[in-house]
Amino acid sequence: IISDLTLKFGFERTVIEIIYPFLEKIGVLWQTGNISPAQEHFITHLIRQKIIVAIDALPLPPKTARRVILYLPESELHELVAKGAFIIDTRSSNAFANHHVHGTINIPYDSSQFNTWVGWFVDYSKPTYLIIEESHLANALKSLRAIGVDDVAGVFDVDIAQKHDAHFRQVNPSDVRYIENAVVLDVRSRTERAEGYIADSLFIPMGELLGRLNELPKGKTIITQCGAGVRSQVVASLLQNHKFDVMNMVGGIDAWRKMGLPIESDDLVPA
Repeated sequence: IISDLTLKFGFERTVIEIIYPFLEKIGVLWQTGNISPAQEHFITHLIRQKIIVAIDALPLPPKTARRVILYLPESELHELVAKGAFIIDTRSSNAFANHHVHGTINIPYDSSQFNTWVGWFVDYSKPTYLIIEESHLANALKSLRAIGVDDVAGVFDVDIAQKHDAHFRQVNPSDVRYIENAVVLDVRSRTERAEGYIADSLFIPMGELLGRLNELPKGKTIITQCGAGVRSQVVASLLQNHKFDVMNMVGGIDAWRKMGLPIESDDLVPA
């Protein structure tokens, strides 16, 4: 019957004028005990399958067609995380450190390097998803398109992330020496490294990290460190997704210097 109605009236009209009113009546019958839950589940499942088939049959829009970015429900966020989707939480470093969805990466939108950092980690062959304030969305999409990230498949409201319990352990520079079985990972540029670094720290520039994860020691706590503490948190969120035990050093090496902690420098900087 649904198939015949779709052919006669079209898919959209069938849904609005027939399926929606029918589902309302089914709901009333279920609430009043006139049908069983099994009957209700059967008919709604059947309608769902018909809708999926009808959607699959729709022609693909031309590449020049206007695109619509949808805010997606929380349940879909968890499904995407389970599938390993690339989901960027664009909130501030502090907000992400306190509450975030495990499996997302923190690249703050308010950073002037936002799209540069995205470009280091994005997989251009797969969709990208954003957790973002609605007021930031248009400019963020424009910034991403500038580096060729055109496939933003959906976005999520920041309220979803703020109610989750996943968080980062943060460590002040003065307390780093008290962390047992730990190593500092310096993710700054080579130029910055040449100006001074923390003794015995590992050095992998942020943009090279994905290709050098095998260089990180297993079984140790990785303390990420950059110049001011923002890049190191981007890296910390990435390492957390790769199952490393990770902490972020608050304030980076700038805070380390201000506390008068020792700095080393070499004429030759290791790659």
